[in-house]
Amino acid sequence: PIYDCCGVVAGGEESGGLQRGDVCSYASVTLAVAERSKMYTEKYAQFVVDYAVEWEKVVSTRIATSLKDVEKLRRDLDHYQSKVESLRLTANQAMAKGKMVDPKQAEKLNRNETKYARARSEYELFASTLCVLLEEVTERAWKDLHPLMVKLVQFDFILNSDEHKIFASLNQVETALKQIAQEHGVTPQSRLGDIASLQPEALSTKNREQEAQNRKRIEYGQAIMSAQSSDRVGG
Repeated sequence: PIYDCCGVVAGGEESGGLQRGDVCSYASVTLAVAERSKMYTEKYAQFVVDYAVEWEKVVSTRIATSLKDVEKLRRDLDHYQSKVESLRLTANQAMAKGKMVDPKQAEKLNRNETKYARARSEYELFASTLCVLLEEVTERAWKDLHPLMVKLVQFDFILNSDEHKIFASLNQVETALKQIAQEHGVTPQSRLGDIASLQPEALSTKNREQEAQNRKRIEYGQAIMSAQSSDRVGG
């Protein structure tokens, strides 16, 4: 008796070929929700997950690349600093002994001092811009989170509104189940205790089911007779 309001789905043989909008059962409602959930899952992956993945990828790639670049600049700076210090030490030692600094060594020192100054300038400038970048993607990362939160709020609102409309159909299913319970004498209480303890004869509701079916046949016959009588009077 409960199959029509619980198990029938649109397009099935039991539904008589009825379409989704014409079938209202527990199975049809949950199936509709499941199908919508699949669609929303794809939308969630597209507009939420993909954004989060891209956000992480963009920031990680930019920071990783910048850290490698600044490390290379630091190594260049350390190289020229060490070289300049070594050349200066050699020149100072020569002058301390009252000797003239070798012109080639002096030229080499000047050349490396120029390279050292340029390396320091490049390193300090890049390190400064890297700090700005790090500060922006950390302290103000909420600005990148903002569009994601907008998508999440919109997604949850639409999803819940849509599911609410579909699940509202369950009111009809509940009404049908209550009507079936009234017709067949089914109470809200569980029968499990009776099944576990009562004798089969005492447990059986077969006679009550037959009485319920007989009542439905009588009511159906009376309704037909009443309709025919009305047709004759009208004629």
